[in-house]
Order: sequence, then C-alpha cells, then structure tokens
Amino acid sequence: EFWPEISLLFPKFISPFKTEKIDKFYSPRTSVNTSFNVQKRPDFTRIVQDLNYAYEWRIRDKDDQFDKQTHFLSPLQISTVRIDKSPEFAAKLEASNDRLLKLGYRNHLIIGPQYSLTYNSSKAGAKENKLYLRLIIEQAGNTLFMLYNLADAPTVSLCCYEIFNIRFAHYVRSDFDFRYSIVFNKSSELVYRTAAGAGIPLRNLNEAMPYEKSFFAGGANGMRGWKARTLGPGSFRDSLLVFDKFGDIWLEGNMEYRFDVIKVIEGALFVDAGNIWVIKPNPARPGGTISTNFYNEIAFDAGIGIRIDLDFFIFRFDFAVPMKDPALDEGERWFFQPKDKINQYYRDYAQRNPGAIYRPYSVLGRLNLNIGIGYPF
Repeated sequence: EFWPEISLLFPKFISPFKTEKIDKFYSPRTSVNTSFNVQKRPDFTRIVQDLNYAYEWRIRDKDDQFDKQTHFLSPLQISTVRIDKSPEFAAKLEASNDRLLKLGYRNHLIIGPQYSLTYNSSKAGAKENKLYLRLIIEQAGNTLFMLYNLADAPTVSLCCYEIFNIRFAHYVRSDFDFRYSIVFNKSSELVYRTAAGAGIPLRNLNEAMPYEKSFFAGGANGMRGWKARTLGPGSFRDSLLVFDKFGDIWLEGNMEYRFDVIKVIEGALFVDAGNIWVIKPNPARPGGTISTNFYNEIAFDAGIGIRIDLDFFIFRFDFAVPMKDPALDEGERWFFQPKDKINQYYRDYAQRNPGAIYRPYSVLGRLNLNIGIGYPF
C-alpha cells in the first residue's frame, strides 16, 4: 500500500461569510486535503483519490487546558475508487453468486458533506472518571441526484446516473462511539464502550453501501475473538472465510479492566459483544439480514491483554476466544453447549473437498491473537 497525502491548513475560516467572532473564541481552521492511495493485492489493485475541504473549530474547557469539544464540517468531500481485478478474482466473484460482494468491488464515486463532533470530558492522562463521545453524520449523492433529475438527464440502464462513466454513490450514514472510564486509582481503571452505526443506500446506488463506507466486525479494536472482517453478517456462516464480511448496520459493546503489572507492563481483562447485519436480504448470505431476532445474533468473546507502555506509544497483545458464535446453530452457539451439528458440518465439508482436513470445533482452537498500537478504545 502506498498513500501520499498533502494538507494545507489555514488558522481561520476561509468563508464568504463573516467569522470574526468564531475566529476569536473557537480556534478555527480551514483545511484542504488531497490523497492518493494505491492498494495492490494478489486479487486486485484499488486506487482511491480523495479531495476534502473542511472547517474545524474547538471549544476549550473552562480552565483552557484541553479541547472539550471538536467540531468538523466538510461541505465537500470527493472520493473516486477504481478497482482492477485479476481474471481469477473476477471469476471467483462471479462464481460466488453474491450480488452484494460483486457490488463491493466495482468503480464508484462519492461526493457529499460530512459532520463530526468529538466530546472529551478531561485531558489525556488525568486520573479522574472520563467520558468520550464521537458522532459522525454524512450523506452522499443527494444534491447530484436532484440536479440530474431536475435536468432530466439520461440514465444508464434505465435506473442510474453516472459521472465520467462512473456511477456515483447515494446514501446516508451515521455512527457513534461512546466511552466511559471509571478510574479507581493511578494503576487501574474500568472502561465501558458502546458503538453503533447504520448506512442506508438510496436510489442511485440502492443495491448496497460503497465498500469503504460499510461496517465491519472483528479485529484488534473491536470483536477481538474474531480476525478482522470475519464476523457476521448476522448468523451467516462461511466455511472458507474467503471474502471480507461487511454490512449496513453495526452494533458493539466492550468492557475492559486495565491494571498495572510492573513498571512498563500493563494487563487487561475484557469482554466484547456485537455483530453486523445487512438491510436487504441476500440469498448468498442467508441469516445476514437484520430482523427483530437480532439480539440472538449478538456475538460474545472474552480475553486477556498484555500492554507494554513505552511512553511515546503502547505496544499491545490481546488474546481472545469466542464465547458465543452466532454462525453456529441455535443450541450450540455458547461455548459450553455441545457442538454436534457444527462438527458434522466440518466432516461433510472435508469429505466433499479433497485436501481439506477435518478438525473438531474447539473454543481454545479459536484462540485469536491481536497485535496493536495504543489502546483498543
């Protein structure tokens, strides 16, 4: 992956409107940012070009020690995504018969505004209870779709509009991340986190959310009992784990107790719960659609962590195992329940596929190591 980026920052609002009062009290700045990202993988090459014009302003605490609120408003974000698939990968996508998966690996264009709010109750390193909230709201394609519609522009395949022969994305999306830390003393604290998000594809690209704007579960900063992008959606089971899992709805909660072990070594005990779902039914991913039964498809994991605090950064090892796996049949999802059906599923799969090795389902066999920099949340 190669990702050059250039930013130009101005310590004030550059706007046709008067902003003197804001400039005086809220430490504003205007940023122009452009980046060029090239991702080369054996299956495909993805090129993402971004252009962003944004305003940022901050509200300090009453003692002027830290930023209590940070507001970010981008009236214009433009992102073009081009994907060059290898013939073998393109054939795999076609053979999967997964409409959402194929839509996730296509060229698209994202144009639209974004707003985010970050609230922090105390400065970093303070030994007091802390509250943190981040909220993001964005939409893409609404203005373009209305302009094309009013102009009675020709559509492609009687359904959609394109710019430079690329279909532009059309959606609304929002997510939030809430954290609360209870500090017991200088060497231990309990951290709670709740996070959720939803994205709704609209008319010009109503089959699915763009891949970059979809939600994922698993990995070092979320559901640590699963590898990144392998959990969900819903109760869907993929025996091969060939492709990334993504969804339109995301729900997650975490609880972590952190404590000092020796001078530079910290320990942690944690529990994670969550999953992702899609809004529209997908025959290739049965069980992945959100329903009133979604609470039965919440996954759980638990684990321990070792963190090395080197002052300028924290090097982290988290070991986790699934405690409840929604991809298993009901009656077998919790770690203490029998695993007859999933073991039979693995035996049948090994018989149908020469070279596959049958291994009984084991909780310890699902032990997952996550390596990260900094705390997970």
